[in-house]
Amino acid sequence: MPEKILFAWIGMTDLQAAAGEENAGVGPIGRALADRQYDRVVLLNNLPKDQIEPFLRWLKDRTGASLTVHQTDLSNPMNFSEIYEAARGVVAGTIVKARTAPLCTFHLSPGTPAMQAVWI
Repeated sequence: MPEKILFAWIGMTDLQAAAGEENAGVGPIGRALADRQYDRVVLLNNLPKDQIEPFLRWLKDRTGASLTVHQTDLSNPMNFSEIYEAARGVVAGTIVKARTAPLCTFHLSPGTPAMQAVWI
């Protein structure tokens, strides 16, 4: 059976969900993991690492999937070409390492509109 991989940018609503903010619910990534089973979760992050640590701890309690975070430095979270290059590199590197062709899901909700457009 092919490996199921979820790709997503970490967004502010995800961080708010981990912090317990009521309006955030479980956040987009948390919702995806509650609704479906994945073998791996591959996250892209352009936020400071110290801001996402509580989110990652929170997320690990909600999934048995392996979590990988790729830190990406963007000059601007709306810079389409930088976002594209980062996402392309992470996806290609992940697929190359897979033993068989994986089933990939690209989560459109988290991140900026430019990040969402790159997945499309």
